[in-house]
Amino acid sequence: MAAAARSRGGKSAPGSSSRSVPARLQAAVPLSRPCCLRCSKQYSTQPGLSCLRKQGSTKCTRCVKLGKKCDKVPARYNRRLNAIQELATSSAADGDINSEDSVALRESVRKYKATVESFLRSQKAPRRTEEAILDVLKEISASLSALVDVRRYEARLPPLPVEDEDEWDDEDDADMDVETAGAASTSAE
Repeated sequence: MAAAARSRGGKSAPGSSSRSVPARLQAAVPLSRPCCLRCSKQYSTQPGLSCLRKQGSTKCTRCVKLGKKCDKVPARYNRRLNAIQELATSSAADGDINSEDSVALRESVRKYKATVESFLRSQKAPRRTEEAILDVLKEISASLSALVDVRRYEARLPPLPVEDEDEWDDEDDADMDVETAGAASTSAE
């Protein structure tokens, strides 16, 4: 019955092993041991790593020593990091870098790093300011004006008169003066 529900696009029955957990529910899983993002990427080379913070500090000791930001692991990756921490503990206990646990740990950390870094890159917003956008729009406007001039030249038409930006500013100021004067005369009546 559960397979039939899945084939129709419905949810699988509770307790079935093929059920996937939505990302919003994975975020609720707490870390088994505190760990920052930078330290979490080091478990493959340092399985015995402990991410420690001095009392009252916002950075772990490793990030302080490196002079780097100490970012939290995105909550949606807590479940993966917990599994990596378990593998790191068993790998550190083995002491053999070629044991199955050590190989699995290196592979898990490699996949974790790639996935987390990809996620973080996708979350970064473009850093364009309004001024940068305005500059790009001015460049586009100048290019379009040049294109119009070329097309008018090809059609043997005279070029369009060039308008100065200052003229636009003066006209806007004059329009504002007229609107302000009109509003003042209406309120006086």
